[in-house]
Amino acid sequence: MKLTRNWRISALAPLLAISVVSPLYAKKPRAARLCVFLLVVTVSSSVYCDAPVSLSTGRALDFQVTTLDGATVPLRTLVGQGRPVVIEFWATWCGPCRKTMPHLAALYKKHQRDGLIVLGLTVEDPVKDREKVNRFVEALAITYPIAFAPRELYQVMNQKQEIGVPKILVFDRSGTLVQHFRTYSPLTNRRVSTAVAKASRR
Repeated sequence: MKLTRNWRISALAPLLAISVVSPLYAKKPRAARLCVFLLVVTVSSSVYCDAPVSLSTGRALDFQVTTLDGATVPLRTLVGQGRPVVIEFWATWCGPCRKTMPHLAALYKKHQRDGLIVLGLTVEDPVKDREKVNRFVEALAITYPIAFAPRELYQVMNQKQEIGVPKILVFDRSGTLVQHFRTYSPLTNRRVSTAVAKASRR
């Protein structure tokens, strides 16, 4: 794997931390340990701070996802080309997802004729959790496509190592990211609607 600049910086973070706080350690070891921790966390966070993800370039489209019927397909086969796309990373154990998913289903129904694609990518296990996911989707009457995403796809698209959902990405017809919703709030659904309208006009 080719290392990016951020990966190289992250790999050097522990050495950098040691060199910075070594003089402090002899006098104040507790303060030195805290400095090491904060420096490593800060520098390491740069791993996922690259340019915004795109559906027209990069490696996201080449990742394999698993559909609800067990088929394994490249992500690119589910998002199409030249159409606005909404992708949500979600899970059955995610409380806010119970609010975002029905809203996305309504957006999909409203804008499907205009070419809008909505794709729900659960971060759960495609073997162990398939029945649970199917029941969840049926209970919420979700009509847009659902698939299981590998952890690496989540990390690439959200530029974040640890899993946290929901995460919603809205892309325009060219595959350019319009908006990335990294956290949920009571205003999220309204803002997603605005982002979808903007993506559809481009």
